[in-house]
Amino acid sequence: MCSSDLPRTIRRHQTRLLLPTLAPPEGGTLASGHIALDREHAHHLIRVLRLHVGDQLELLDGQGHCYWATIASLSKDHATLTIASQCYVPLNPLQITLVQGLSAADHMDFSLQKGVELGLHRFIPVNCERSVSRIDAARSESKLRHWQKVAQASCMQSANPWLPHIHQAQDLGSALDWMSSKTDASTTKSSTFTYRWMLDPYANQSLNEMLSSNSQRGTTAQIPNRQVSLLVGPEAGLSDQEVNAAKRAGFESIHLGPRTLRTETAAMAAIAVLQAAWGDWSQPASPRWI
Repeated sequence: MCSSDLPRTIRRHQTRLLLPTLAPPEGGTLASGHIALDREHAHHLIRVLRLHVGDQLELLDGQGHCYWATIASLSKDHATLTIASQCYVPLNPLQITLVQGLSAADHMDFSLQKGVELGLHRFIPVNCERSVSRIDAARSESKLRHWQKVAQASCMQSANPWLPHIHQAQDLGSALDWMSSKTDASTTKSSTFTYRWMLDPYANQSLNEMLSSNSQRGTTAQIPNRQVSLLVGPEAGLSDQEVNAAKRAGFESIHLGPRTLRTETAAMAAIAVLQAAWGDWSQPASPRWI
């Protein structure tokens, strides 16, 4: 049962484990009340989470399904969990895509980690003309695996039941082409609105102005679905050619006020403002079980 009645101390220290392989078929549930874990996950339960037989934890599959489980057996090579309850958390009506210009490795990790905590839906890292750090095809796969681990850890820490889609690093032009040609079935719904915004400290319009001018759209009783793509340049910003290419792909320039923000700060500030205005921030942080 989903509930917020647990004591505050339990809510703060609730143990979680992300298992993407748990995801059932669309609209389905787990066929069995028991889950067997392999050596890697058993090691994580023992050495990292410090759990024992009889302890309880929350399982996430990264696609909105959540399970409350008890450890039935545990060894260094194997673990068995018994599912006591399960629930589904609907997708946030605000889906944010971050197109992030490649910056220093720790800045990229920070942007992804904090983005997941804030409810990021999709992460597209892009090589830009002024990127200090670039990722070629040889390193693309290993970087993708690294970012997936960063996102998984952030989901567990923040209790975010939705693992974001993470793309391989690519040139900005390729990302813009993909976004221009992308056909998402959800965008055909009358209640879905799409926006493409590029952060530019010298833009004429602010994010607040954009939100105000678009807030009247979808003011019916039903919360509208919104898809927002944010393009953020690397440390040195986007070149004039890249700005023009983004505009041709449908991006509008917006700024975040009178101060110049670091690339990782700008992205998180914009996502936070969007979530506060259009997202699920009206919902309290609460556990899903009693």
